[in-house]
Amino acid sequence: MVKSTRTQNSMSFDVSHYEKFSDIRQLTEKQFRLLGVRTVAYVRPILTKDGEKGCAICAADGSLLAVVEDIQSALGTILQNDMMPVSVQ
Repeated sequence: MVKSTRTQNSMSFDVSHYEKFSDIRQLTEKQFRLLGVRTVAYVRPILTKDGEKGCAICAADGSLLAVVEDIQSALGTILQNDMMPVSVQ
């Protein structure tokens, strides 16, 4: 699972356990599931523990990276961390 820490509008991700891929044709199922996990993020609405609305920023594999107050903050945070926001249907 990707861990994040949030300080003053920035996140740092512990992705040291993810492998680098050399040949996409030779990917294992596990490697295929991890594609984009460091570069792609999506946002979904959530309710916080306090019952307030928020936005969860999730990695490509679905792991939670951060929770922010609104969609603008979420998109800004994703872009600020050199990730690509994607739409998930």
